[in-house]
Amino acid sequence: MSVQTPDIFIRPFHPKDSKEVYMLVGMSAMEQLAIANRKSYSHPLLISLWILSASVLIQVFHLWPSDSEQGWISYLSPVPPIAGIAVPFLFAMDWLHRPQFEEMLQIRIKAFAKVALLSEPKPSSAKPLLLVMEYKQRPSVVPFSPDLLSYVIKDLAKTNADIVAVTNPLTPYVAECLRRVGFKPDQEAIQIWDTERQKNDLDGQGGKDIEKDKVFLVDTRRIGWRLSWA
Repeated sequence: MSVQTPDIFIRPFHPKDSKEVYMLVGMSAMEQLAIANRKSYSHPLLISLWILSASVLIQVFHLWPSDSEQGWISYLSPVPPIAGIAVPFLFAMDWLHRPQFEEMLQIRIKAFAKVALLSEPKPSSAKPLLLVMEYKQRPSVVPFSPDLLSYVIKDLAKTNADIVAVTNPLTPYVAECLRRVGFKPDQEAIQIWDTERQKNDLDGQGGKDIEKDKVFLVDTRRIGWRLSWA
């Protein structure tokens, strides 16, 4: 009688997992860049500058609709400058945001490399710093699958550990998933999070936390979460 491999399996990190984990780390940083760009595009200041610049361009080139032209074609004349002037603003926001998130990515890669080195296979009595979850049933099509996260929480419940997490407005789906599985807002979790990072010097930057830096026109205020076992 064959023993079936479970669909969900949590195990210690192994060096062969590096490629996939590096990819996930990179996706998490660059996804925040995309969200920051989208949030800045809808900021009132940027919209005001866009409308003002488009109005100046239309005025300079005399592209306002005129009754001298017949039909509705004249009302389309302002459209090209309005659309065209938006392109520099789109590129400007990405140009302003990208260095911050690329630096965040580099710091996270270095932190992962350090944790991965400390998580190399050891005797079963040693506590791994990094765990990998294998899900063999179907690919996940959402950032966080509630059933997967619930399974991880149940596995962690065996240790009865104090589990904290930190999110910001650039990761709204993470906050929603944490809330679904029992995490509650707790600002003390931020202090615990920062203390552990500095104690282990995972960033390699003397305790510097790039996530505390402000992003242009975007709110990055952090929110602490603590798992409630009740």
